[in-house]
Amino acid sequence: MQQNARQQGDVIWEVDRRPVSMVVGKGAKAYTPEMILWVDTSSGAFLATDVVKPDAPESVVLDSFERALTKPLVDDEPLSPKPGPPAVVRVCRPAMAEALRPLAQARGIRVEVVDSFLFLDLLFEALDTQLGSPGNQGYLEKTQIPEPVLADFFAAAAECYRMRPWRALSDSDTLLLSCDEWAPRHRYAVIMGSGREIYGFALYHSYSDVETARTTHPETGPAVPSLALLYEKLSELGPTRTEEMKTHGWELATRNAYPLAVHFHPGEMSIWPSEEELRMLTGSARVLGPFAKKARAQVQSGEGPGRVEETSRVAVVGREVEVTATFPAPEKPDR
Repeated sequence: MQQNARQQGDVIWEVDRRPVSMVVGKGAKAYTPEMILWVDTSSGAFLATDVVKPDAPESVVLDSFERALTKPLVDDEPLSPKPGPPAVVRVCRPAMAEALRPLAQARGIRVEVVDSFLFLDLLFEALDTQLGSPGNQGYLEKTQIPEPVLADFFAAAAECYRMRPWRALSDSDTLLLSCDEWAPRHRYAVIMGSGREIYGFALYHSYSDVETARTTHPETGPAVPSLALLYEKLSELGPTRTEEMKTHGWELATRNAYPLAVHFHPGEMSIWPSEEELRMLTGSARVLGPFAKKARAQVQSGEGPGRVEETSRVAVVGREVEVTATFPAPEKPDR
């Protein structure tokens, strides 16, 4: 009995309730729910979870508390044998503590209000990355990218959308973009939109990566690294994205042209770009818009060389950078 008591005395659970980026429902009935999460700090075990409406009372936590005690989960499988109850449950919300105390005290469990957690912060972040909806996650919330860089990205994306480069080039065309500011300095670009399903463009590290991407089924996930600007309808996004854009006054060409900057990499969960990648997309958008139409017209005219190359100086967050565009792209860049 003394051994069991000591074991229980070592066990501390943490619980909190926080908004997550998933969206429940559609249209005017859509809302962003909150997640309740229980974790055993002694073992790191994931014990129970619940998704509730944001206006649900604090007492809703009692359902998941009961499950954590009677049917705890680890990696979504019931934990067997079941661990004994904790000695302490830690919370950050006084109202949640009051809701938990009657049931906890009846089981000999103490409830403490603390200022911070050991495990829950990281666990909430990991779960929101895995289960949340990128369509309802804000750039400023999920990245370290400064607001002026984001504002310029939105402006460049709007400029590109208005030029409709997909009317000149299709996703079967490949361009080469080169810039000394980038590492590596070359990216192969594919413009999407001629099929009227996905609009935007994607950047790849090599010509062979482009060919691999074209032959890979979308449902299998990314086979090669890529960086993309994809235009999404505002109505398809959650309130977090919309409010962030409105609050900061970021530019849209139309309500069908919210620019999603997406970083794809095999084996990586995060799709968020770095600041350097967003600057690359900004410069690329300002080059591809005007270059696509000019390149197609010159190639189709049959006048001059069969390959079009043009160097442009474009502004990226108030600083001019030099980007060279080539169409059709050579399989290997000159340097």
